[in-house]
Amino acid sequence: MRIQNRVINITRQRGSALFVSLIILLIMTILGVQGLSTTILEEKMSGNYRDNHIAFEAAEAALREGERWLNTKATPPIADTTGTNKVWTEGSFDVFAGNWAANGINVATNIGALSANPQYIIEQLFIPIGAEIGANTPLPQKYFYRITSRAVGGTNDSEVVLQTTFVRQY
Repeated sequence: MRIQNRVINITRQRGSALFVSLIILLIMTILGVQGLSTTILEEKMSGNYRDNHIAFEAAEAALREGERWLNTKATPPIADTTGTNKVWTEGSFDVFAGNWAANGINVATNIGALSANPQYIIEQLFIPIGAEIGANTPLPQKYFYRITSRAVGGTNDSEVVLQTTFVRQY
């Protein structure tokens, strides 16, 4: 039996295992940071979606409150350019640049996490109804209203404005 003694030459090693492991560690770090930034972005998107959804629900509740208010009136409310009777004349209130804080009608809702109460305004639309149906038979008197609501979600950054047309016969 012969035993061979092999001598390992230490001077020939270059440290390539260390270099390869550092490169792999760098690649894994870059992938981890990218995954973390993607997760943070998705978290922000879902928060914004929730905020917008809350604002939409609040604006919808304000629209329904405006319709309910119109349904309780026995006679048609008188419209004017200042909204003193809660009804504006058509085009006298700019729903996108108007002063909602002073002129909007606040609605109390049970929707949580709102930064402010939703509001609505009502505009009376002047739509010509037409001629008579038959011989001396007038059309029923119908009043057309545009209800516009505005709501914000958990922050003022998410704003939803909704409009509906409401017809009431008096």
